[in-house]
Amino acid sequence: RNKWYARLFSNMYNLLSIVEILSSFLLVMGLSEISHSGAEFIHSSMFSFAFAATFAFLKVIIERYWISPAVEKWGWKLYEKSIIRLREKTLAINYEASLLQEKNNTLLSLI
Repeated sequence: RNKWYARLFSNMYNLLSIVEILSSFLLVMGLSEISHSGAEFIHSSMFSFAFAATFAFLKVIIERYWISPAVEKWGWKLYEKSIIRLREKTLAINYEASLLQEKNNTLLSLI
């Protein structure tokens, strides 16, 4: 049971990492495409550098202030749900154990 929960938390972490990497990749590809299409209109190397730097800055800002907090918030929601489920299962197991203990005590008192 403990191994199952350890794997669950590990899989959630891996899933969140994959989501973050994919969102970063898509953001880079989208901004790169916009940058390349804008570079056709800019003929000066200084302007093209400024254009690329602007989009690199935008990528970092979008990732840091929108994507990372959203992924972190989603990860905490998953964590909280799994903690609630774990607590419910633990309470159910403790309840079953207390019933067995009462049954054993009753049987021992009859002997």
